[in-house]
Amino acid sequence: MVNKLPEDFTLHRYGIDVRLVNEDDAEFIIKLRNDDRNSKFLSKTTTNIYEQINWIREYKIREKEGKDYYFLFSFNQMPVGLYRIYNIENDSFVCGSWAFKPDSQSGLGILGCIIGREVAYEDLKLEKCFTDVLVDNISSISFQKAFHPKTLKTENGKIYFEHYKENFYVAS
Repeated sequence: MVNKLPEDFTLHRYGIDVRLVNEDDAEFIIKLRNDDRNSKFLSKTTTNIYEQINWIREYKIREKEGKDYYFLFSFNQMPVGLYRIYNIENDSFVCGSWAFKPDSQSGLGILGCIIGREVAYEDLKLEKCFTDVLVDNISSISFQKAFHPKTLKTENGKIYFEHYKENFYVAS
């Protein structure tokens, strides 16, 4: 049986407030994901607010099923970032949609990723995380490697990693 987060999930950890995305976040998501400094490492997303709201509505169905969680991070009551755990099946998940405001306080993006994985491993009791990183995103590759993942393949300009829960807690 898959553990699920409550639809009113909130968390305060490491000085950051975390909650699940809702329709009111559509404008923030569009601005963040289409910021030139972020978009070079992210999948393309719509700039149409109504399409983003519709995507969020469809996401909320997956959220209720326990298959997808899209987190919004706030610092000093201001939204600063996003992170997603999705394709949740059996004991594994995929992480992505990791984007933080380029001008946010140093380290918040790293903490957001750590919090997202802690929720997956601790609250949802998942064991494996899959992620991919563009080969040009050197800082993200270095960060991923700190958790001693298995490199699955390099293909189409991306490196695919498999992370294990036990390695997350002994990262160097």
